[in-house]
Amino acid sequence: MDKYTIDENLGLDALAERIIVHRKDSDESYTLSKMELMDMTTTAVAYQEYLPLMKLSYEHVASYIDIFTSVEHKISATYINLVSEYFPMGNLDKYLRKLRQTNTPLDNQLIDVWFAQILDGLMYLWSQNILHRNLKPDCIYLRGENNEQNCSVIIGDMIPPSVAYDVRMRTRLPRRALSYTAPEILESGEYSIQSDIYSFGSTLLDMTTCDIL
Repeated sequence: MDKYTIDENLGLDALAERIIVHRKDSDESYTLSKMELMDMTTTAVAYQEYLPLMKLSYEHVASYIDIFTSVEHKISATYINLVSEYFPMGNLDKYLRKLRQTNTPLDNQLIDVWFAQILDGLMYLWSQNILHRNLKPDCIYLRGENNEQNCSVIIGDMIPPSVAYDVRMRTRLPRRALSYTAPEILESGEYSIQSDIYSFGSTLLDMTTCDIL
């Protein structure tokens, strides 16, 4: 953390505490995701599992810049910290909630474009032997400026097995997150390309029904 200066703490969501930071030698902003895991062993395993994400480079997948672990001894908490691309336009969930407030449908042409971009990002991950395990609207980010409809979508917040199965992490998931989780995950816990596809389908349903559900 010594390399970064905190600009704004966005608070805690289901996955992590989100903090906007910038490097002390640069003005560029990043998102620091600080995830509390069960213990040091789980954190060490998660660190190794997250390393392949540092090598990813694709237009529809979020870029990861840095990874490190930390400990808060006073509360016996261990963390995995991910520094990634910052998206000031927010995520798809935020935009869909904005549309729901006015019963406004998501433009069909935009659905087609974003559908293709999400699928493209997923197929890239699968080609690298990486499962997403966490796909839902709040893990799909808008890249662009001024207007959501001019943005492209980027998938992020992929999680490795150690995080997906971490007891502390699973107990923090809101009930709504289960609607994006494939039934076989709830039964056997086995993630697969098929379970990612189920989450993708649930996300697409959100996109096509945001004005009525």
